[in-house]
Amino acid sequence: MNTTDKVDPVQTVRKVTGRGNSKAIAEACHVSQSTVNKWGETGEQHRTNPLELFLNLYRSTQDRRLVDCVCRAAGGFFVTNPPATLPNNVETLHQAIDQWHRAKIRVEAVLVEIDLAGQATPKLKQRLRKRVERFKSVQEGLVLALEQERFKQRLTAWLLPLWPTAEAVLELAAVGG
Repeated sequence: MNTTDKVDPVQTVRKVTGRGNSKAIAEACHVSQSTVNKWGETGEQHRTNPLELFLNLYRSTQDRRLVDCVCRAAGGFFVTNPPATLPNNVETLHQAIDQWHRAKIRVEAVLVEIDLAGQATPKLKQRLRKRVERFKSVQEGLVLALEQERFKQRLTAWLLPLWPTAEAVLELAAVGG
């Protein structure tokens, strides 16, 4: 999903509840099946659904811990997409690559600390998670800038050998955190 796409919670809930599982959803949410069906309706039949409430809560607080909580419940975690506002010059691409390398090295440094300690302490796990999130954010910014053709010269072929290293680091980070 593009970050500029409008989120439609009613349509999303309609698709989810339209799979014939509204009874199970009603039981899990402690509401009637009729209420679940009305979450996906529009007009007078519509009832505010939990996704709309959640989005209102997030929009009013802008607290990303809410989104991260949902992402963790779904088996992942939340990482923002940084804006790809880089100017169109090769020097900036080199700076972006350098930033990516530095973020990668910071992740690897925590992995070395964990290895030396023989265990992942809660403090090291927290540091690792923050650094992995930063690394993914930097990586996504670089990819977005390349996708939006923000640079005069495309060096994507030069970057490709780096991606397996990044994936390996993230796999190790997932095991450690």
